[in-house]
Amino acid sequence: MRNQRLLISVFDAQETREAILGGARVIDCEDPAGALGDIKPGAVMDIADAVVGFKRNLEVQISTNIGENQLLFERDDTGRAIQRFDFEIAGKASQAALGVAAAMDTDAHPVNIVKVGLDGMPRAIALETLKEVVKTLNRSRHFSRCQVIGVFFAQDMEKWNERKKNPIVIRDLMLLREYVVDPEGDVDLTALFGGDEKTMAAIYEKCKLDKELFGEDGQVKSKVRLTELYDLEELGYARVEGERYEMSYIYSAADLCAEAGADGVMIDTRIHTKVAHVSCLNYGVEKDIHPESKLPRHGIFSLEEFATYARYCHDLNIEFWASGSIQPYQAQAVWDLRDGNAEGIVDGMAVRSGASGTRRSVQRPTSAAAQLDNRGSRKIYRDLVEKYAPPSKC
Repeated sequence: MRNQRLLISVFDAQETREAILGGARVIDCEDPAGALGDIKPGAVMDIADAVVGFKRNLEVQISTNIGENQLLFERDDTGRAIQRFDFEIAGKASQAALGVAAAMDTDAHPVNIVKVGLDGMPRAIALETLKEVVKTLNRSRHFSRCQVIGVFFAQDMEKWNERKKNPIVIRDLMLLREYVVDPEGDVDLTALFGGDEKTMAAIYEKCKLDKELFGEDGQVKSKVRLTELYDLEELGYARVEGERYEMSYIYSAADLCAEAGADGVMIDTRIHTKVAHVSCLNYGVEKDIHPESKLPRHGIFSLEEFATYARYCHDLNIEFWASGSIQPYQAQAVWDLRDGNAEGIVDGMAVRSGASGTRRSVQRPTSAAAQLDNRGSRKIYRDLVEKYAPPSKC
């Protein structure tokens, strides 16, 4: 029987307890401010302590992530991190992998998971980086049992280009600081939100330290443009004739993970895609309309494509972890995907947004950004987690 595991991304000790009670068996340490948001080591330790103190007799693993955009300080004009010399990304990624492995420790479980975000890297550098992380952890005395999962972000450029002009999409990406100040940019905050005091207050709260955008009087000084999805072909992910490019890309991602010696591949979606109400799975989305943007949910892959991909990963001897805004009404269909011996073929499912919500029984003063219903203001709740639990939940 395949060990199907539900991974829930949490930010603190209370979310950890809620996730375990709901059926999560991998507790992922992550800042909800991003699709693969880095989190400080002290917070990882707090979450690890919460697992040890609360899991009782359950087999609960801990995971966290590293990603190249968080590792380097220079960025190009699209917001992508710049490698200034050979092996810089691979070197810093392997250092970070040792750091997060140490923060997770092995008290909760002897096998922890390090997710490596490879979005936006040229394919050759992504391969080099993942190989170095795997080799470094394998050679370490304390963390050689760590699993390494390469994380790739599926995307639909046509749908993104349609939806990036929606005011709610722009608002939420501004709150996530996914923008570049540009006097010639196509986003005029004053024109878009000048009459919406609540939204302007929230954007100011998140971006006020950006002196190019806001003056000392709090007034907007410049237009902006959103950071963009990447051109995957330019990054070295070639098209395969006769095959849908979205599938060619994730097949190439699986090949890369196998070549690097990783334990698995996770297919997620970048924060831009999530905010634009686009998810990995195109199943049952017909009536799923975003309450604010009014955008219908759009899915990139069919259930059948997910199943074929899982089999491909297993042929490469790596695990397939499904992610990318999977919804509660889709979860059991994903777990139920089978192969010839009637065994579930999806190894893991990673969730944050669908297992989180906003519930305030007592009205207390909150920040302007927290008053808006967005990814960063929601918390994990056990009853929402339960909707994702696999049939084999222990």
